[in-house]
Amino acid sequence: MSDTTPNLGIPTMDANLLQPSIPFNTAMQLLDAVAHIVIVDTLSAPPATSAADQGKVYLIGDAPTGAWVGRAGQLALCTAPLLWIFITPKMGWYADLAGRLSRLGQSGWVPLGGSSPANAEVKVITEHGASTQLKVVEELITLTGASVASTALIPSRAILLGVSCRTVSAIKGAASYACGIAGETSKFGSLLSISAGSTNMGVIGPQAFYADTAVVLTPAGGDFTGGSVRIALHYFANAPAAA
Repeated sequence: MSDTTPNLGIPTMDANLLQPSIPFNTAMQLLDAVAHIVIVDTLSAPPATSAADQGKVYLIGDAPTGAWVGRAGQLALCTAPLLWIFITPKMGWYADLAGRLSRLGQSGWVPLGGSSPANAEVKVITEHGASTQLKVVEELITLTGASVASTALIPSRAILLGVSCRTVSAIKGAASYACGIAGETSKFGSLLSISAGSTNMGVIGPQAFYADTAVVLTPAGGDFTGGSVRIALHYFANAPAAA
């Protein structure tokens, strides 16, 4: 029999061992860590640890130092202050890494999806890193002047499904507004309401874009003198294999 199990690397016990509790306890610590892996940080130097850190798992970064020398890419499980068990993760393992579900592939740990207040995505990814993402990117735009361009951009090579708008605070100075891009100012909607709480879902084609492109909000009946609109870009983004 091998000294460790084939998938999780949990140590097995010799039938003639006098103190079976030693490898058994180690096995339980490993199983506790890898059953649902939560990586608290990526570091190249071992952190100072206390009894409260027992069970924490770290991803060892490039050029590790101290007790982690030569273990780049491994997982370090804290079992006691300044004591570590090292785990070599296998291709296809999943972990919570920095709060995002990630999968280990040829190119390293790759987030599968996640969200933030202004950016949400769902990603399908192959072992070699090729991916397709469904993304939603939001921006709150304060309105002033003859037009306002977004900071959030429709990325080059994205396939855009549409741009949605919500009037967050009542728009002043204009009777209505349009949502579009430079040269197509009403691409995602025109005569949109200036009242707070009004919305529009400007669906299109879908359409591929070949340059980073800003969304432009244009007033009708006078320049913007106040108000705000939250836009959301809804699109697919694709990436080739990394290896």
